Amino acid sequence: MGNIEFKRTLQDLLVPACIITLVFFLRPYVELLNSSPFWFEVGAILLLIIPGFFSLKFKQFKAFYLILSLTMGLTALTITSHNLIPADMATTTVLQQWIIVLIALNLLFIKIFKISGIFTKSSQLFIVIIITEAILLFWGYNTNQFVLVQPALLINIALPFTTNPLISPLALALISVVIVIQLAMLFFQNSSIQTSLLGSLLLLSFAFYFIEQPYMLALAVTGIAIMFSAGIAQDSHDMAFIDTLTKLPGRRSMEQELKQLGKRYCIAMLDIDHFKKLNDKYGHDVGDQVLKMVAKNIKKVSGGGKPARYGGEEFAIIFPGKTLLDVVPHLESVRLHIENTPFALRDKDRPKKLPKKVDKRSKSSQDHINVTISMGVAERTRLDRSTEQVMKAADNALYKAKKQGRNKISY
Repeated sequence: MGNIEFKRTLQDLLVPACIITLVFFLRPYVELLNSSPFWFEVGAILLLIIPGFFSLKFKQFKAFYLILSLTMGLTALTITSHNLIPADMATTTVLQQWIIVLIALNLLFIKIFKISGIFTKSSQLFIVIIITEAILLFWGYNTNQFVLVQPALLINIALPFTTNPLISPLALALISVVIVIQLAMLFFQNSSIQTSLLGSLLLLSFAFYFIEQPYMLALAVTGIAIMFSAGIAQDSHDMAFIDTLTKLPGRRSMEQELKQLGKRYCIAMLDIDHFKKLNDKYGHDVGDQVLKMVAKNIKKVSGGGKPARYGGEEFAIIFPGKTLLDVVPHLESVRLHIENTPFALRDKDRPKKLPKKVDKRSKSSQDHINVTISMGVAERTRLDRSTEQVMKAADNALYKAKKQGRNKISY
């Protein structure tokens, strides 16, 4: 994980951290309410419909099934917690223990399964699992078999800070495994929804740990609904405004930035030299890697520049409040850095991991491409007053740089 991705992960974790802190801050004050916690829990569970709907709409299927599993499990837990079904104390306690274990088990299933749609085999299998669990719970309740078959892993253990009779070693172990998996996933699939999942798992485990306290479940579920909603909203925003390949702001984001510019600014248009020939010769995979490399260097632009991928092999950098003399040194620094960054090509049969000892005399398995860029930059003037006119002037300057031999800045 790079520095930029690490900073982004920390920023995304800030929202779940604030919500978890707020839940524990509000917990003693909410307990002062005279109303029944049942209706608060019902309202909190209904809130899960909002992120559930948007996760399905924006094709966040793992989040959807996780929310579905939580909704069903928490509904069953609320029903049994408030004695809405007739049962003796022993049966109710064991039934609630099994519900918590099954919620944790379902979360583990969702993390392991590759769910990529509603009608895929993995999603159908998961639905079958949920239905089977519901049937087994109903059978256990009606036949009173859960008390008889209560496994050793469900026996209560002495836990610090709580007298909760519902948490079992099995439930704790399953939730802990899911949390560890989610932490590991943040290093490979950094996104707002992933950090929201981690925050939700932590809040859910706290809710189960202190579930005997009034309103704790309602507060936790409310926090989970807010986390999921915020994570899905941020991911949807990124899908619309962030380029997937280069992780730079996309054209739509650039258009929004252009609307906020004042009376003084510069726009630079950048193009990778001979990119089409490179793509035709080495293939699109190499072309994508070149785009990533160039974008990584463009991200480092100084002088207050705001980079974006304009389309294809073309990029743009906006400099609010800057003149032409201000920005040229910063653009030249980017151009030189890309020119001096070697792009390595290796044979297809190269090992995935570098050997401990490298034979410096043998370089036949590796070749290099010299990647360069051409730039055109324009400043807002009395003649070019609108952003469209300034961009056209920058495009003309870019065309001029190409005609003059490429790998240079023109204005």
